[in-house]
Amino acid sequence: MLNSIREYCSKNSLKVASEDKSTGIVIAEDYRASFFTFENPDGTPQVTNAHIVLGCEKPEGKYKCLTPELVKSDINFKVRENNGKTAVSISLTNIKASWGLNNKTGQPYYFRDVKSTGVFEKEIAGFLK
Repeated sequence: MLNSIREYCSKNSLKVASEDKSTGIVIAEDYRASFFTFENPDGTPQVTNAHIVLGCEKPEGKYKCLTPELVKSDINFKVRENNGKTAVSISLTNIKASWGLNNKTGQPYYFRDVKSTGVFEKEIAGFLK
């Protein structure tokens, strides 16, 4: 399974930041999500098969949600073996969506409400099988 994870990361230009064979944890950094959506007022994603969902943030006096310039995260893989079967769990962590730069600090502004929809993790799991 670890070879499949390495292959997936290589094919998708993901940097494997750490790999611990004893715990089965592999962390890939800097996944740049291009398939994101905004949240409906009821909390559901506007596009149900998007990888990331953002809360709508509107600057004062604006009527439209800000569009992020960059959405990225790390991908954590955890491989477990039990009774001769291998299972892998996948999660997006450190998810950040940024827009614009603070003129005083030069640092990006970040969306406050950013989370995974779980769709991307299921897609990766399907590839790894």
